Amino acid sequence: MKLDGADEDWQPVTDQTRVTYSALPPGKYTFNVIASNSQGIWNSKPVRYHFVIMPPFYLTWWFILLSIMVIVAIVVIYIKIREQNLIKEKIILEKKVKERTEEVVQKSMEIEEKNRDITASIRYAERIQRAMLPREDTFKETFVLFMPKDIVSGDFYWMYDNGDWQFIAVVDCTGHGVPGAFMSIIGHNSLNKVVREYGLTRPSAIVDQLNIEVMKALMQRHEKAITDGMDLA
Repeated sequence: MKLDGADEDWQPVTDQTRVTYSALPPGKYTFNVIASNSQGIWNSKPVRYHFVIMPPFYLTWWFILLSIMVIVAIVVIYIKIREQNLIKEKIILEKKVKERTEEVVQKSMEIEEKNRDITASIRYAERIQRAMLPREDTFKETFVLFMPKDIVSGDFYWMYDNGDWQFIAVVDCTGHGVPGAFMSIIGHNSLNKVVREYGLTRPSAIVDQLNIEVMKALMQRHEKAITDGMDLA
């Protein structure tokens, strides 16, 4: 006997009526048998039996093709899901950016409006401060150079003529801008009070009394000492 596809040659003669082949790989086989009868007469042609061993399902072409299609489908679905997630994230980010932008624009508009209000208030304070200052032509043959660093000034000039004496003062207050402007108002009003109401004419007496008036004005609502002041010539 001989199994085409497994045996290279005929097997030795044996009185066994069966044969076992184990672990045959998938494929087509032909089993050939030559036998003799009880009289010792052999058949001239072998008896042939054809059979096929099918491969396991996971090695079949249709299963391999189906597996490839499933894998491709999974990859495509994953890519699509990932794209959808990225699109959703992009939409969310764009919405957040839009909201943040609107907030920034709103804050910017509020700040701009407040700045306009503050600037308008300071401009109005400048008009009050300018109105407080004496006329630049109070005295003949004099001129005034008044150039505030900010809109309102912490410096001011003061002039007064009581008929006998002419008073001119140039004052540099602590700070500049709005705080300096407040000090200039205090200084200007205090000078008017000292010279016009109290009638002081001696510079040393004016400065001493001015110091007292400024201290009173600054400490009316404060218990702690105030170090703000002004330089006067």
